[in-house]
Formats: sequence, C-alpha cells, structure tokens
Amino acid sequence: MKKNTKLKVMMDNAPFGGMLLIGALTIASSFLFSTYGIIGAISYILYGILGSFWLMIFVCPYCHGYGNDGCPSGYGKLSAKMVKGKEQKFFAQKFRKHIPAIVPLWIIPVICGAIELIQVFSWLLLFLVIVFIFDSWVILPMLAKQNGCAKCPQKKQCPWMKQKQM
Repeated sequence: MKKNTKLKVMMDNAPFGGMLLIGALTIASSFLFSTYGIIGAISYILYGILGSFWLMIFVCPYCHGYGNDGCPSGYGKLSAKMVKGKEQKFFAQKFRKHIPAIVPLWIIPVICGAIELIQVFSWLLLFLVIVFIFDSWVILPMLAKQNGCAKCPQKKQCPWMKQKQM
C-alpha cells in the first residue's frame, strides 16, 4: 500500500474543509449574519467535524486504509487511535448504514440559501450557494473518485463507487 504524504492528506481534505467553510458562510449569510446565522454556521462546522469522527468510529475500522498511511484522508490512522479494527468484508454494509449521517452537510447550506434567496435576493448569497454546490457536488466527489477511490482495493464493494460506475 502506497504511503500518502501529509501534503497529499491535506489536499485530499481541502475540498471537504472548503465545503464546511463555504457552507458556514452560506448559512450565516442566509440569516443575514445575525446571531442565529452565526450560531447556525458554527453548528454546521461542528456537525461536519463530528460527522468526520462518526465515520472514523463506525466506517473506518472496516476499511483497508484503517491504521495505515494508505488512507487518502488520514482518517484511517486517527480511527486506529480511537477504535479497534474490524473485518473488511463488512465495509460496504457499514458504509451504507453510516454515510447518511453526514449527507445533510451537502444539503443544509443549499436549503438555507435557497429559502433566503426566494425571500430576499442577494448576489453574495447566490455566489456562495453556487460556489458551495460546485465544491461539494462537483469538486469533492471528482477528487475523491480520482485520488482515493481509483486506487482503493475495496472499490468493487463500495456502494459509492458502484453508484458512480453505473
């Protein structure tokens, strides 16, 4: 298994980090940067961080990258510090079961932005929603598929990769 450098791990996580930051700005802007908007933005970022730990605890132990430097996101090494490794044959089942826990991260900013845009149009908010969609729905999946997923020995059993190959 090829070792990923710290720079590679940072590059792999950049689109997700960007998604969280742009999503938080979108939510804050949707509430006109009010107290509710700031609380919503902070909550969104915390949800993203907790969602990552959720995956590290409930999905990563079943992955081939668990506990080694071959994990593109670096989650595998962090996961090994939190939980014991499990049987890889259950990866697809655990992935399907636990990935819905983070799916709202891709939807919440768009909903908040759309609702506010309908009520009070803002070029800034429209720009943020477009950038968010481009980063989270185009760039992030494309880079994941090209970098981590393309070389993954579990891609044939991965529900996400099977969906992308159809």
